[in-house]
Amino acid sequence: MSVTIPKNETEFCSCYTHPFSEDEGGFIYCRAVMKKLPADDLICPDCPLMMYDAEHRKYFGCYYFDTDPSEAQSDEERIEMAVEEGRLPRFPYFEETNRHLVEEALQFAAQVHYGQYRKGGVIPYVSHAIEVSGLVHKMTDEAHVIAAAALHDVVEDTEVTLKELTERFGPDVTHIVEYVTEDKRKELPAHETWKQRKTEAIASYASAPHDAKRIALADKVSNLRASAKDHAVLGDKMWEKFNQKDRELQKWYYLSVLDVLKELSGNEVYKEYQSLMKEVFPS
Repeated sequence: MSVTIPKNETEFCSCYTHPFSEDEGGFIYCRAVMKKLPADDLICPDCPLMMYDAEHRKYFGCYYFDTDPSEAQSDEERIEMAVEEGRLPRFPYFEETNRHLVEEALQFAAQVHYGQYRKGGVIPYVSHAIEVSGLVHKMTDEAHVIAAAALHDVVEDTEVTLKELTERFGPDVTHIVEYVTEDKRKELPAHETWKQRKTEAIASYASAPHDAKRIALADKVSNLRASAKDHAVLGDKMWEKFNQKDRELQKWYYLSVLDVLKELSGNEVYKEYQSLMKEVFPS
């Protein structure tokens, strides 16, 4: 059985769409996430691995839902063959030398975040990284920035170090990631250090280069999207699953970030942030 996952009301061009594999339970396997997900939890609309026709403003397929990959080929070899045969475009938007950088970053994020889940749920954590990279993609076509978005939490939430990140992805990617990485102070209870960590994060965003601010903005929008869904069901009880359960402190943090990122106010992601704030903090 095959299904397609459109972006909101965006139409797919069936001549390019690769099949999405759905099992009998309605779950779809995404190789970027490395897990079966229900269709409602797929992050296809913002995934930078989706192919996009900028002229006609249409998404028209994804090569990461692969129902019949060849075991003899690596992902890069398989994709390169598809490009040469005209079945796929060069990686959308990116310079030719960087066309696999974003994919590599997403694969790496999936590997190191494997086994981690979104707070209070069963959604693989890497879906957040994919969503953030896709939101950043709406603001820039630069591959190293989108790759940094995919990797924005690997130093903060896994055992990967900045040195290891530099060795694998280079200093440009790592420099951006460093600006959006919190010192978690893992030796202390998270709720005790929350206010200090968030104050430091706000200061870091304020002094960050433009590309890092884009990632900070996308990160918060992704979080607010999840919170808006929870709030619609649970109301303010949703804050019970967070380290910081005080709604007013959470509101202070998100408003403070919105303020320090105001140089990005002209783009659609910033406007979505403003809209989501009204849903999550209606009063």
